[in-house]
Amino acid sequence: MSRLAGAQVERPPGKKYASALRFAEIRPPLPVPRAGTLQRWREGLADDFELALEAPMGAFRGDLGELRIDEGVKERVVWLREALGALRAFALVVRTSAEVTPSKRDRDRLAACLDLVRVDGVQLVWEARGMWEPDEFATRAVELGTVPAFDPLLTPAPLVGPFQYARVRTVGQRARISEGLLYDIDQALAGSERAYVAIESAQSFRRATELQALFDA
Repeated sequence: MSRLAGAQVERPPGKKYASALRFAEIRPPLPVPRAGTLQRWREGLADDFELALEAPMGAFRGDLGELRIDEGVKERVVWLREALGALRAFALVVRTSAEVTPSKRDRDRLAACLDLVRVDGVQLVWEARGMWEPDEFATRAVELGTVPAFDPLLTPAPLVGPFQYARVRTVGQRARISEGLLYDIDQALAGSERAYVAIESAQSFRRATELQALFDA
């Protein structure tokens, strides 16, 4: 069983981070770093430290709208593919906005975008915002060859894919991630053979460290 907690970070994990945790999700700042910079980030970490990369919002937004491939999208795809190699990332996280609906048209457009960033050895993780029912979303994610991202405090863990990928953020009434919520996350993933939890909050490193302690107990 492998369950890893980590933070969503804009900079490479430092020594303190890497000594306590074994996973991080890179959310690159804008303007995005060059591939050489990302390679140096990777070289500063142990070989068994696992990195996921989040595609910047708008990566697949062309001049005609979301998921509309044009030259700008193709340029961003080149950066994404180079970044995945430089980081030696095991996963690329693609987050679609509420504009992307369950319609066949949007699913087909998303499939075309995802095909541009498929890299051997890299798993695509998809998080959908908007009006998606959890069961339908999990089904569509599998059809698209992706791992469905989920919030374990809101929906059960999807029982599909090579691993489970959770993203937890402080939003709305969830102003902070308490010890009780960390315990709930631990229980929600108790049966997982391989799972990752990326935390987005003002205290993401601290909370991820506390969650990892629960996982390891």
